[in-house]
Amino acid sequence: SSFADPEKNFCALALGTPEEKSAWLYQSCKLFSICSYVLSKCNYSSGFKDTVLLTAICMRLMIALTDIKTWKNIKTASASDGAIATRSLIITISNRSSGLYCCMRSYIMKLPVSADKQYKIVQIDDLVMVTASAITLAVRPFQVAGPQIDEKLLLHQLNTNQKFFQDIKDAAEQFCIFLLTIPWFKERIPGALLPALRHPTVLFPCLKVLL
Repeated sequence: SSFADPEKNFCALALGTPEEKSAWLYQSCKLFSICSYVLSKCNYSSGFKDTVLLTAICMRLMIALTDIKTWKNIKTASASDGAIATRSLIITISNRSSGLYCCMRSYIMKLPVSADKQYKIVQIDDLVMVTASAITLAVRPFQVAGPQIDEKLLLHQLNTNQKFFQDIKDAAEQFCIFLLTIPWFKERIPGALLPALRHPTVLFPCLKVLL
């Protein structure tokens, strides 16, 4: 998504014809499947630096595909199409059948308790980046919902866009089942990420969807 030439920019497909948009979504979901698998197999204690490096690259790709701010040469007039494309991708990859949350659980379960103390300094940066990216992706569906989660609009949106909210609710259930039930979850997360994870804007939207 970082090509300077718009014609060679993969994400430009998301702004093209209906056929190109469909192709972009399909191909992006396939990329997510591959990246999720790589994440699930990442193990810092294995000593395989190439695996850690590959996982870091995969996480950067996943974050970039779901954040239009990282796309290059996107015209203002196309921003709305880009926002719709990223929203569709986020909702699709957070679907239960994608296995994304299951892969995140597999990754975090491999992190030892007090993760900051278990690795060399050179590995800490990768650990923090990969883990932060995974958590960011985990909460993206609730950020996509944005103000639509507001109680005043909830009933209207449920009536007009039932599938959207069902998908968001499904993501919230997976977040709770696959991540919040991890034994010693807080102790496995790098300490540098805990303040952000504890922030009300991270968990509150997820829990509100379930209420």
